[in-house]
Amino acid sequence: MLTRRRGLLGGLTAGLAALVMPGPGRSAAASSGCSSQEGQVLDGTWVVDWNLLIQFTRDGGYRRSGADQPLESPGYGTWVRVGDREFDVTYMALRFDAEHNFIGTRKTNIRLRLSEALDEFAGQARGSVFDVDGNLIDSPQNAIQGTRLRVESFA
Repeated sequence: MLTRRRGLLGGLTAGLAALVMPGPGRSAAASSGCSSQEGQVLDGTWVVDWNLLIQFTRDGGYRRSGADQPLESPGYGTWVRVGDREFDVTYMALRFDAEHNFIGTRKTNIRLRLSEALDEFAGQARGSVFDVDGNLIDSPQNAIQGTRLRVESFA
């Protein structure tokens, strides 16, 4: 009887955890607490106005690469939906000097808003540039705009 109760309790606990905790099949947008609205996700590749390519993964991952910072590593981070067509992004990149010596990091926070067509975004980016000891040395801010990269016909 005790074994049967433990098995039942374990099954109920696992079922409740599956309902409450985000799993690999749920996107960051779905786990952000916002109600689901069709198509309001960032996943895919985007072309950004200052020679950048960024990629949002369905599970909340983020990657960026481009010519804006030729002495930085690619940026890696996360994103989450925070409202109707609004998203927050945080990523980090490693910084190097011309001789490829590590000189610090850059962490950037971004707030994006998707267009009604869900194929463009505009937003604000706020960076925090740190030296090798973790001291803040700059806090640049700028506007950001991007367009979703779509598959083009081979024909």
